[in-house]
Amino acid sequence: MVKIKTWVFAGAALVAVAISLWLWARPGALSDQDFAARYQAPLPPPSFDLDIYHLGHSLVGRDMPAMLAALGGHDYGYQLGWGASLKGHWTNDIPGYADENIGPNFIPAHQAIGGGQFGIVVLTEMVEIKDAIKYHDSPDYLTGC
Repeated sequence: MVKIKTWVFAGAALVAVAISLWLWARPGALSDQDFAARYQAPLPPPSFDLDIYHLGHSLVGRDMPAMLAALGGHDYGYQLGWGASLKGHWTNDIPGYADENIGPNFIPAHQAIGGGQFGIVVLTEMVEIKDAIKYHDSPDYLTGC
């Protein structure tokens, strides 16, 4: 029974210390005036091409690029797969390729990357990222983009 009380006390003390550190280290909230001042003038529009190419997998899906384009008013393209790694995109070993890459905004990765049509490329690597790095040579394929 003494051990349980010791562990409960130690746990409660640890929680109290954690809360105290969090309260002490967190940044202060902005005053209403400071907050309003940050948003008085809108940012200027970007001076570069906003067309975006999405290279990824089903967590991106065809909806995310379309919704982002609707918000930003830009053109977009994509190549997707199911759990696809960057390596799979470059070696054409992509599960779900035929199912995901339908519609007018599909552009093969080899054509889109470096083709000059897109000012921004969004790369979404497979999950689990540590496995992508260890088994699928992600750093090498990322530098090849």
